[in-house]
Amino acid sequence: MKKISIFFRLQVKLNLNLYPLISLFGCRGLTGHPKIYLKNKRIWVKIYLLWVIFFFYLGENCIAAPKNDSPFYIYDIITKYDCVFTEQMKQHKIPGAALAVVRNDEVIYVKCYGVRNVNFTEPVNEHTLFRLASLSKGISAVLTGMLVESKALAWDAPVINYLHDFQLCDPAATQRLTIRHILSHTSGLPSYAGTELLESNLSYPVLKTNLATVRLSAQPGEQYNYQNVLFSLIGDIIKSVMQTGYEQVIDSYLFKPLGMNDACMGRLKYLGQLNHASAHIMRDSVVVPVKIKQSYYNIPPAAGMNASITDMVQWLKVMLGYRPDIVSPAIREQIFMPYIKTDKESRYFGKWRNLNDTYYGLGWRVFNYAETNLIYHGGYVQGFRSEIAIDPVNRLGIVILMNSESPFADMCIPLFFDLYLGLPNNCTQRTSEICK
Repeated sequence: MKKISIFFRLQVKLNLNLYPLISLFGCRGLTGHPKIYLKNKRIWVKIYLLWVIFFFYLGENCIAAPKNDSPFYIYDIITKYDCVFTEQMKQHKIPGAALAVVRNDEVIYVKCYGVRNVNFTEPVNEHTLFRLASLSKGISAVLTGMLVESKALAWDAPVINYLHDFQLCDPAATQRLTIRHILSHTSGLPSYAGTELLESNLSYPVLKTNLATVRLSAQPGEQYNYQNVLFSLIGDIIKSVMQTGYEQVIDSYLFKPLGMNDACMGRLKYLGQLNHASAHIMRDSVVVPVKIKQSYYNIPPAAGMNASITDMVQWLKVMLGYRPDIVSPAIREQIFMPYIKTDKESRYFGKWRNLNDTYYGLGWRVFNYAETNLIYHGGYVQGFRSEIAIDPVNRLGIVILMNSESPFADMCIPLFFDLYLGLPNNCTQRTSEICK
């Protein structure tokens, strides 16, 4: 009643009938006749105030929506988010991180936090390399789309057309398995097939051959089960049609044309660049650096890429559609299409309070978050976390790189979008007192 009475007073003061405007946009609690009248002079002032009232009421009574009526709104959100982010880094003892936000084709925010190695003083900067882990999958999917456009590949072509000796345990499934099945995790293999052997640092050829011994849990296309080893078949397929290594194709098609000058693949190149972040884990409540393992570098298309926050700014622009000369809208449409429904109750998404439907596209997750469609992926290998999310409708993207296995990584993306959408969040509420 208090809110409605305020609305009445504003309406009377402005000599406006605002009911029709509100009712047209579906807000609850107000109805009226389809007319708006102005009685006083200074019409432009009244229209401006009407606009302010509309957005105020929309934010309070309608479905949460980005408050993009003001070009400065995003800067206020980022200021609040930076405060929360800084506090959470201290709380979770994260040694270093890098954060970037892009809106439209403009770099809104880039900030680097902390140190590359907890035992030394060298700070994280805009060219510090981080491991991308499973963010590599989204890059691999885009590269595949580029080769589909050039007719070198086809989304629904059987894998055996390119890899004649590849086998699953079921011959019929082997014949049906397509590139789309690989990139959408719908091969029919159980979740994380071969991951235990992967973490034992077995070579990729051995891992690939072992898949023929794994019993299927479904036929291709029927069921979502996340993969790492099988996903990396796309590297073999690309090598077979391009007659050159996967790394060379990534460099020539994406990294170099996009100016991702720090980006590279593999452990040796990562360690060979002095400006790289060390891996950290928590041991007896103390953050300690650990040796960077080779294991997940054995599957480059799924988890073997490295990049700086400067590189990832360029990648956000691509994913927001601002490099059509490199990646066409048709490719983005294909990879962002919700192909298979997934389980939103996964342990990784427990902090996403407003998460509704969840799907997997091709190398990307597709989320409905508080009635907002997000394109998302996370990455995790020992000592590193990486997160990326895109709101394609409002042309907003965020990427975060961390050199620690912090649980904060599970909540950093929903925290940002809770702030952007004006949604309550326990973490931001607790931190807001500190950030005043």
